[in-house]
Amino acid sequence: MCGLPDGLGRLRNPGQPIPEFAAALPRHTPRALLQFPVSGADKYAVATARRVLVVDDDEGVRLMFSRALRLDGHSVLVAATAEEALRDVEQDRPDAILLDLKMPLINGVGFLFRLRQDPANDRIPVAVITGVPTLDDATVNDLRALNAQVWHKPLSIEDVQQVARALLTRGPV
Repeated sequence: MCGLPDGLGRLRNPGQPIPEFAAALPRHTPRALLQFPVSGADKYAVATARRVLVVDDDEGVRLMFSRALRLDGHSVLVAATAEEALRDVEQDRPDAILLDLKMPLINGVGFLFRLRQDPANDRIPVAVITGVPTLDDATVNDLRALNAQVWHKPLSIEDVQQVARALLTRGPV
């Protein structure tokens, strides 16, 4: 028997229709997360949660990071490309961003240059989370100039939560 818990101890068949509240959720919300019912208190918590944007071209990383952040009480937006992330920033104004460095077309540094061109985005704290073991001096200098923290993969669920908490507590680095 496969499926997702429905909050009542039963498993819900993934083929069942998505609940009505799904229409009000952002387009980024993964279908699997829509299987869970939302009570009135949960709706309030989601509305007041700090928004974190996860930008990574790897779907597995996006899923793991978003689950870790939701477990920690954050509202999560996800983007697979820098272009999508820039649109999300414009529309949804996240409170913090977790950003992959190596992505196709526009990489993490390119995203940061574009993000910081708008003065309204200067105060959004960003953590670059990369699988690159060592970064060249030019990249490190660019990331410092663009006001971003650097973390190296792999990160545990607790590490992801800690990075987000640090960004949201301290704000821009």
